[in-house]
Amino acid sequence: MATNKTGGFRIEDGLLTVALKQTGLGAFDVEITNSSGVNKYTCFVTASDTMGITKVNVSRKANVFKYIWWLIRDTRKETFAYKLKNYLEDTQRYYGFVISKQVAKEQLMMVSRQKSVNNNICLNNRTALKYLLDFSSTKKLKITGPVQLQYISSMKDSTEIMVGLPVTKKQKKGAGVEYMDTHGGKVLIGYFKGKYKDRQKLYTAMSLYLADHYLHDQTKPIEKFKDNQLPYSDESAVDLQLVIPYA
Repeated sequence: MATNKTGGFRIEDGLLTVALKQTGLGAFDVEITNSSGVNKYTCFVTASDTMGITKVNVSRKANVFKYIWWLIRDTRKETFAYKLKNYLEDTQRYYGFVISKQVAKEQLMMVSRQKSVNNNICLNNRTALKYLLDFSSTKKLKITGPVQLQYISSMKDSTEIMVGLPVTKKQKKGAGVEYMDTHGGKVLIGYFKGKYKDRQKLYTAMSLYLADHYLHDQTKPIEKFKDNQLPYSDESAVDLQLVIPYA
């Protein structure tokens, strides 16, 4: 678990605690606490000639005998810099969820747009999905993927939502049914299992991921539900992917 503070941050991960405090421009004091005790380091961060790479120079006070012991054991990969790097690059440990970058293909979507009173959103979403499934069956449309939800906008007592299914071709529009092409490209995907209301934690984690990696979302996030299992309520258990196109 990471805790951000002005001028530094603190990470607690099981028996390991990393406390970092900024002491100057690109300079930090780091205190590592684990089962073997407390170790203190000083590190200096400098830019690299390679884009997106940062150099970290680490120093630590130690007596001669300890230094010789470290050389014998060759524990360079056990220093906090490697552990911190591995921690920050493990999205599940740092952000709390598995998050990955992928490339999405273009899709043709059959969609239904609706405005729902906030306390009826889940029920209306399920009704819209059933309508789309019935429509695709009547028009003999082949569905190529799971149902997708996109929350377009929200007001005090209502929310505009788009419910969609990917299909292979267009047929004549039906009442409340339209088609739209989605562009392929880079997407960030997060994975969530749990109560539907708790998915907001994934929204927060992915927003933080985007900010941390200097990425910008291109559209509203899209929720994809495994086996078309939309929730009955905010308390329902769901298995979903949150998809965010980015640049």
